[in-house]
Amino acid sequence: MDKQINTAIIMTAGWGTRWLPLTKAVEKYMVPLGSRPVIDWKVQECVDAGITHIIFVVNEQHAQLKRYFSPRPVLENYLEQKGKNKWLDEIRQPQYKGIKFDYIVQPSVGIYGTAVPLNIGYDLVSEGETIAVFNADDTTFRTDGTNEVTDFFKSWRESEASNAIMVTKLDIEDAPKYGVVAHTDDGDFIEIVEQPTVEVAKTIQNPTKNINDFIFGPEVRRICKEYIETKEDDGKEYRITDVLTQVAKEGHGVHVYTMKGEWLDCGNPGDWLRSNQVVVGAKER
Repeated sequence: MDKQINTAIIMTAGWGTRWLPLTKAVEKYMVPLGSRPVIDWKVQECVDAGITHIIFVVNEQHAQLKRYFSPRPVLENYLEQKGKNKWLDEIRQPQYKGIKFDYIVQPSVGIYGTAVPLNIGYDLVSEGETIAVFNADDTTFRTDGTNEVTDFFKSWRESEASNAIMVTKLDIEDAPKYGVVAHTDDGDFIEIVEQPTVEVAKTIQNPTKNINDFIFGPEVRRICKEYIETKEDDGKEYRITDVLTQVAKEGHGVHVYTMKGEWLDCGNPGDWLRSNQVVVGAKER
């Protein structure tokens, strides 16, 4: 199998209810991490890791994301006229020259959950292509300037698996808030247990935290489509981790990569504040 990844799907369609009332006007992935929107950190990670095509699965009401990653000639002219040239590179985003950005709408009504944007995003993915999938309101952070996604891709390439999941260390007391991934010492996926009790989490082999970052081989397109079409619509979430579980059940290898840096969650005000303290603190040192 050709272990090349050119395309990333980034899930951005959520309403950000944990951020209300702010997200009535501000899209949740546009909250600032340092001086940049958190989504910009994620996109930068992807591009630095070799991604050339980014598919944003967006809410039908959202417009800020596309505006941020599009040229703003009026603003550029203003900055030039006022002699504020130091901001021009920030605005023009030369690091994204040659990167293809696509936007595909996830309806705000009907079925929901993290498997839905994956299924929708496949409409813009070539048959037989391996892809990466990421959340929009978190990122990873290393003080030495190296790239977590690059190492994620490298670790997957060195494995024999066609799929992979990136996880981070778990405080066992926090297990009821997360999906907990079990894996062997060699990084072979065993299972994922959604929001287990602390007692159950203590019995899980090498328990780590799922952060919804994946590499999916070509077989996942079919598996995801079948899951969406056959799951009983009981009003509950269509989970991307259910897709991952089916991938493993069918015998497709899943490699588990434990990240080396720090996971920065900006999905709610408390975690966002802590994430900003990490970034600002690192700059001050």
